[in-house]
Amino acid sequence: MSFTYDFGQSHANSAYKGKTTVNTKLFINGEWVEGSGKTIDVINPTNGKKITEIQEGTAADVDKAVDAAEKLTRPLGASESLPLSEGSF
Repeated sequence: MSFTYDFGQSHANSAYKGKTTVNTKLFINGEWVEGSGKTIDVINPTNGKKITEIQEGTAADVDKAVDAAEKLTRPLGASESLPLSEGSF
């Protein structure tokens, strides 16, 4: 899911003129994925109007993201992270 926002139309005096497209999914493990939760309204603070909805992440989505990040930080060939103890550096 994504939306396109036209800055020039809603902000006549804005320094930025143009459109931008924003992905409203969650970015996990290098991919845009649907969230497991509900959606959250995004409100324009200048006029109080709804701009779009974004995906709400759940604890399960956070776990997926953390697992993906941990896999990226492991040394090559290591299957599990090694615990660090004080003074091990």
